[in-house]
Amino acid sequence: MSTPATLEAINGLTDDIAQLWLAPQAPYHWQAGDYLLIELADEKRPFSIANAPNPAGRIELHIRHTHDDWYNRLFQHTAGATLQLSAPQQQYPPPQGDHPVLFVAGGTGFAPFKAHLEVMLQNGFAQPIRFYWGARSQADLYQDDLMRTWAANHPGLTYIPVLSEETWPGRCGLVADAVLEDMDTLSAWEIYLCGPWPMVEDARRRFTAQGASLIH
Repeated sequence: MSTPATLEAINGLTDDIAQLWLAPQAPYHWQAGDYLLIELADEKRPFSIANAPNPAGRIELHIRHTHDDWYNRLFQHTAGATLQLSAPQQQYPPPQGDHPVLFVAGGTGFAPFKAHLEVMLQNGFAQPIRFYWGARSQADLYQDDLMRTWAANHPGLTYIPVLSEETWPGRCGLVADAVLEDMDTLSAWEIYLCGPWPMVEDARRRFTAQGASLIH
């Protein structure tokens, strides 16, 4: 059964990524790390929820426009339109709390981890948190300012952006390489991976070889 939601705003984050703000028209309960399905023309596509549950019930999505017919239809909608949402489903469980947490995101794989991080920072998560965000260019780090602000205000959070296709003063190369350059062993960490499938599978294999045993 779907829930109608009002599209409150659609904001360009990059040339091909948009931020959608949705207001469900009926009670809609989710947890950080959940995803939902948007239904258009009898076809559903999954998207991670990018914000923590909040009293206003507003939902944030980060959606890359791949320019197929389904996405063309989606991005024809404007503020005030109604979209149909599936019930939320868990994708990434909350951190257990007894391990330091390592987030490794690629591109819009940032979204579900941003939601988790909101909750963790709000609740005073006691363990160290390392957040690696891999992107092609600085423009693709579409909420870099937010992450830098959170890291500056929370001593337990370390934020490391990594660019694969642009030279800049920060880290360059593949995000999994950056993690392994920084960390000799991963056995103590609870690890979250999200991004392009080849990136996730490569990181999972290499991190397991480096001692990781708790990977989502």
